[in-house]
Amino acid sequence: MSELRTNRIVPRDGLPAGSFGGGIVQVRYAQQDSRIQLTSEGDLISASITPTRSDSKIMVDMRVRARSAGTNNASWYVGLKRVIGGTTTYPNRYMMHNRTEGFQWGGYYQYYFDTPGITSQITYTLLAGPWGSNNSTTFEVNRSHGDSERGGAQITLWEISG
Repeated sequence: MSELRTNRIVPRDGLPAGSFGGGIVQVRYAQQDSRIQLTSEGDLISASITPTRSDSKIMVDMRVRARSAGTNNASWYVGLKRVIGGTTTYPNRYMMHNRTEGFQWGGYYQYYFDTPGITSQITYTLLAGPWGSNNSTTFEVNRSHGDSERGGAQITLWEISG
């Protein structure tokens, strides 16, 4: 049996204008299976990746299914936090938000392309918080945990060759 190993994938005819990447180098994935209840900003899930090349891009796939619990209207956002070597930045802190009216479910799904330019470990964290006034509501992930609800927050990190 043979094995092919490479640290860079480049299309034979080059890349079309406006595109990047030649292939997926590695993938990291995390899923939140525990119940989370927030009344103020807090972390939902984290995943780490160490790029193999400094010219790689990281595609962050974010998915959250949550419920706003309470009888009042509420707006909640889901954002992305990035930590490199102890330094925290927010590539897009308020990237997704949803307004619900008492006990409604919201879905938050988005991709983010990062160009960190390093080969050090990067930790990406999904966080949620109230947008404006949350009117005494609670942001809940995996609310029906007793009914085996799982996977309410997921993050997938894809290193794409530069």
